[in-house]
Amino acid sequence: MECSTEVCDLREQEYMALTAEDLENKTFTENFFISMELEAHNQQCEDVLKYAEEIIKLSEKRLAQVGDRFEDSEKILQYVNDVLDNFERKNEELALFHKKFQQNARNFTERTELAKRRNNEKPKHVLEVEKSLKALDDVEEKLSEKIEAAYKELEYWRRAVHHQESLYEQARSEVCELQAKMERLELTLEQCEAEHRARRAQQLAEVERQEKERIAAEEAENIRVEQERLRIEAAEEQKREEERRLKREEEEELKRQEEEKRKLEVERQKLEEEKKRLEALERVKNAEEEERKEQELKKMEEKKRQLEEERKRKELEKQRKAEEEDKRKRSRIEEELKKQQELKVLEEKKKKRQKAAEERRIRKEEEEKKRKEEMKKQEVEKRKNEERKMDEERRMKKEEVKKQKEEQEKENRRKLEEEKKLLKERKLLHDLNKKQNQEKDDLPKTPIKVLNRENSRNNLMKKAPSTPKAQTPTKKVERARSMTPIKMKKKNLDETIEEEDVFAF
Repeated sequence: MECSTEVCDLREQEYMALTAEDLENKTFTENFFISMELEAHNQQCEDVLKYAEEIIKLSEKRLAQVGDRFEDSEKILQYVNDVLDNFERKNEELALFHKKFQQNARNFTERTELAKRRNNEKPKHVLEVEKSLKALDDVEEKLSEKIEAAYKELEYWRRAVHHQESLYEQARSEVCELQAKMERLELTLEQCEAEHRARRAQQLAEVERQEKERIAAEEAENIRVEQERLRIEAAEEQKREEERRLKREEEEELKRQEEEKRKLEVERQKLEEEKKRLEALERVKNAEEEERKEQELKKMEEKKRQLEEERKRKELEKQRKAEEEDKRKRSRIEEELKKQQELKVLEEKKKKRQKAAEERRIRKEEEEKKRKEEMKKQEVEKRKNEERKMDEERRMKKEEVKKQKEEQEKENRRKLEEEKKLLKERKLLHDLNKKQNQEKDDLPKTPIKVLNRENSRNNLMKKAPSTPKAQTPTKKVERARSMTPIKMKKKNLDETIEEEDVFAF
């Protein structure tokens, strides 16, 4: 993570070269953009400082972990020293025991030769001595294997200590570099803050003047908005007045329809009364005719029959006409009511359509406004994502280059250490072979079996480290680590501390 190159170039090549007269000649917009870019630069510097602090904390944590491992290793070394002392004490006891057996072997060899002359069978004590010598050879062989394994462990722990020391030095150098970088960034940040304060003081007057102009423009805009609001309220009042007028007309129409309905009801009642009166008159006529029929029964029988038929015909005709008139009036009333209902339904539909159109218009305006805001947010988010992506790509490239350099340096150090170790081991092996050959030439002539045992023991004693009291603290640590159990899992020492804990048991 680093500062923006463009902002740094602007600050160094353009802004720092400006004089007071140049700043006065620049417009407020130019100064404002310069201020915004430098504020972004200051923010990036602060982010770099935070990142450096995090790296320092992580390095301190690693150093603390390394210190804890060394503290734990001291306890392990104490235990290993005790085991090593016990091992050396047993080794000395075995050496004395071997010398004693060599003396006894010579005595028993002489006795065996005497016994063979006397008897071909081996005596019992000779068999016991041979069995003891065989057991001693087995013990020496196992001891040689253990010493060889101890030397392998010693070499492994020497490499581990060297690896830990190199990691510690590397972490300490990184911490020093980060501290120096942090100090440089703090100085840069202080300079930028001083420049920003000076520039801010020059911009205050311009900002106040523009603020006054903005307030005056806002007041004019408020007056215009208030006039527009009054005009809209007058239009709404006129609209409400029109609605009230339509409502009054509708109520008057309903009253008129109710009045017509009542008139039709009165006419129908009059018709029913007329019908009843006619029926009463008809009954009276019938009674009179019956009386006349009683008086002139014989004379008027035929006429009565004719009159009766005519009366019935007229009555049926009148009834039919009355029913048809009643049906016409009823159908006319129903048609009027149906028309009124249809007009009412049409009016309601018209109002609903107007209301729906108004709601659609309002909803469309709101959706358009939301869409514009969403597009603005998406553009801002897209621009931020692109900037973040570019910063991440630059950071990844720098980390990749740094990682490749570190791996190359680590590989070069490892190859150099391996070459040094190979040269040292060859030299030690050459000196050891030379010394062994010289000691073989100086040894007295002894039996082959005894000579082999003495040579193997002498070689092992030469390889074995001296007592802990005669060693320096560093050699004591190396000797103690050589006695670590051989079953411990070993890994590549080129791996980092996070991947492997070389002191874990």
